Amino acid sequence: MVPVEELATIGDLLRVERLNRNLTQREVAEAWGVSMWSILLWEANRVSPTIRHRRKIYTFLGYDPSPRPKSLGGRIISARRRLGITQEELAKRLEVSPCSVSRWERDEGRPISKLRAGLVVLLEDAEAMEWEPRD
Repeated sequence: MVPVEELATIGDLLRVERLNRNLTQREVAEAWGVSMWSILLWEANRVSPTIRHRRKIYTFLGYDPSPRPKSLGGRIISARRRLGITQEELAKRLEVSPCSVSRWERDEGRPISKLRAGLVVLLEDAEAMEWEPRD
């Protein structure tokens, strides 16, 4: 078994976890509703998984391998990835423009107080997932 610390990418982590579970790329692809080529390209680090696939990958791994964000903008980006939603989808949930979400993610301004409650709930839900691999 390869130590997690030596794996540099989400594709590496995905490949190792798939092999540890004795699953084929085809089996994972069918379970996730993606092509086998998607799994192959992710594992070969030729293509990065889209945001909508991140939630399935993090659930499969059992944790989020991304570095823990420090800023509000980083937390929002991380939450979106964990939930598998785009800026547009988050904006729709919060009833704001996608430009507002983009600004917050760049740490250029903060949401007004009436939006903070919804954003806090979203962040807490997303951050409930593990940050470190389980032993």
